[in-house]
Amino acid sequence: MTSLEENNKASITDDSESHTPKRSQVPLQRYLEQDHPNTLEILSFSESKTASCYLDTTAVRVSDAIYGASGVSDVNFLSLEYLLNFKKSSIDLGPMYGASTYASFSARAALSLVDKKEKHLNNQCQVLALPPPQKIEKSFDSLIRERRSHSEMSGEPLTLGQLSTLLFYGDGVTGDKTFIDPVQDESWPSMSLGEPDPYYVRSAPSGGALYPIDLYLLVSNVDQLENGLYRYRPNSHSLINVRPLSDDDWDAHKKDAATWGDNIHAEKFNITIFYVYSLFKNSRKYGDLGLAFGFIEIGMIAQNIHLAAQALGLASNCIGGGSKVMRERFLNIDGQSQHCLHQMIIGQPG
Repeated sequence: MTSLEENNKASITDDSESHTPKRSQVPLQRYLEQDHPNTLEILSFSESKTASCYLDTTAVRVSDAIYGASGVSDVNFLSLEYLLNFKKSSIDLGPMYGASTYASFSARAALSLVDKKEKHLNNQCQVLALPPPQKIEKSFDSLIRERRSHSEMSGEPLTLGQLSTLLFYGDGVTGDKTFIDPVQDESWPSMSLGEPDPYYVRSAPSGGALYPIDLYLLVSNVDQLENGLYRYRPNSHSLINVRPLSDDDWDAHKKDAATWGDNIHAEKFNITIFYVYSLFKNSRKYGDLGLAFGFIEIGMIAQNIHLAAQALGLASNCIGGGSKVMRERFLNIDGQSQHCLHQMIIGQPG
């Protein structure tokens, strides 16, 4: 009998005294040769699958077709159409179209990918570690009562510590949890590559802890930080430099900002935060409900940032105007699997 067969036999033998199945670790070489290629194919399909969310542009009848046959005008109001196709009850599952149809892709697997992807990005990109956030001493009662939206800003510089504090209280990591206990939970396989990773929890809640919202930051006049476009990585509390910005990029930003409303001047605010929703991060679990959860998560993060800005004596304001297409071109996101759904500006009060 080979050593591998002996390990397999040992792994399914119960201990009569403890009634706890003995477990063994899969040899790495076996995993790389037999399981790894198939796993990569499944993950690639579930993470990178592109399909239109509009019924008339795909050959597959996706879940939003359940009530799509309702009598509606050819001149569609998209918000109404979304609600008509929205999940009507907890038992209304509909014909789900996604990776779960083809493979059992567990929630803990999805959660474990979050940290792995961030570590991969950190290895590939220029990363700037942020300083520890400042402790907010103001009471919750006073922050709620005093919070106001302000669009008039002075253009005076912000400190890197202030930016770090805004991001930490907005969507930073506040702890971690173990999703599964390999000893108590019988669904943990008897053979694995090691113990299950913990997952991180943040200051803002997220449906299924999938965190489909990413924060992109356009930074101008922040001490110790070069002007440019960055992406916040909560798990490492750091910024990734997305790309250097040309004069044409800044001109495009100012052109878009000119449509945001009165008393809003791009040269006067220090940070523009773009909220980018990755459609397939949570819709493969929640279907149409994923978009609603994405909007809710944006509201949670934005309110946290508003309250943190109030505590730091900064001005902040949410922006509803402008062109979604123009913002997505500026951010270099595809507008299909990733969507810029919201933005806000922050600076010194004017």
